[in-house]
Amino acid sequence: MAESEFGEARFEIGAVISRAFETIGANIVLFCGLALVLAGLPQFVLGYWQASNIGLRPSLGDSSFVFSSGYWAAAIITWLVGIVTGAILQASLTRATVMHLSGETPQFGQCLTVGISLILPMIAIGLLAGLGIGIGFIFLIVPGIILWLVWSVVTPAYVQEKVGIFEAFGRSAELTSGSRWRIFLTMLIVVVLIWVLSIPVRASLPTPR
Repeated sequence: MAESEFGEARFEIGAVISRAFETIGANIVLFCGLALVLAGLPQFVLGYWQASNIGLRPSLGDSSFVFSSGYWAAAIITWLVGIVTGAILQASLTRATVMHLSGETPQFGQCLTVGISLILPMIAIGLLAGLGIGIGFIFLIVPGIILWLVWSVVTPAYVQEKVGIFEAFGRSAELTSGSRWRIFLTMLIVVVLIWVLSIPVRASLPTPR
């Protein structure tokens, strides 16, 4: 029985990677809604607050604002909010993806509830992965890329299989074994596509005078 469950879980997690684009297309409204609520709106509100309420509008060439307590308070708050909302967003999107691949219809409230319920372990996973990958990048970049690929499905492994935090890292390494070059190329293509699609957006922005 254990082997059967193991194989089934492996198949489902692998499908999360291979059918990512189809899943996004089928749930574009849900995914955009979650991203807007958990990423877009918080960043907009925090950016507006920084610019309007705590005097972070230094004159050209004046960098003394960096040493002000208001600047660092705003930076820390923005960082903390980003960690929290990012963790919820990751878990919510993962749950929505797994539900879609299982033939269910993911709902906004249901996915958001799952994301909120997993907030603490998701933050722990993010910090551990970031620390490990960051240290890897310090050592000639290549180890950081390898760890990034090895742990690329740690979130789906944790959310779907309901294992412990450290077990999720092990499961991610196991699930990506033999597919890491394909994962790397897929991520590289996605990064290039995002960069290409962002060109018109950047071109439409007003040029500072």
